[in-house]
Amino acid sequence: MIISYLVHLFFPSEKGLLLADVLQGFGYMGYIASYYLLGTTLKHQADFKRFRLIILVIFNSSLILHVIPGTLNSAMPQAMPLVGGLLTLAFFIAFALQSPIFSDQLFPKDEKDPKLRRIEIMQEYQLTAREQEIVLLLLQGSLFKECAVSLGISVETVKFHSKNIYRKLGISGRSELLAVFKDL
Repeated sequence: MIISYLVHLFFPSEKGLLLADVLQGFGYMGYIASYYLLGTTLKHQADFKRFRLIILVIFNSSLILHVIPGTLNSAMPQAMPLVGGLLTLAFFIAFALQSPIFSDQLFPKDEKDPKLRRIEIMQEYQLTAREQEIVLLLLQGSLFKECAVSLGISVETVKFHSKNIYRKLGISGRSELLAVFKDL
């Protein structure tokens, strides 16, 4: 948005205005992408009450960010690019400075014991007791052969259970298995 305003300010010709409008379109695409990312993050991290509050604040802030420049544009069109650019820069700096604070407040860390959380995840995906044993060994870095020796079963049986584990978790390999339990 700032680049769009600067182009508008320094290149007031018809081509400059067209370029500023195109750049402004990228700003709107950024809004859409940020709302999508926000929604995806909040879906996994926030309860409904917190989600509603965040959306209320963000949508109203966006509305203000569009109303103020629009009002200024009708009153002082020649000053709009400079005022809009400065306003955008100010809000960006304020947001960037406060984002660590927001992150800590909006997404508190889960204080559960990692071992209990691991068991909860495995039960949530309805892994059998044997599959849970294999998951724990795989998370420790054991190879299929080492799992088989530890559990007193064949390597083929470990592979069979691993395929079932991957299917139940909706993953395709060990690296994705590690990603499922990465925070623990």
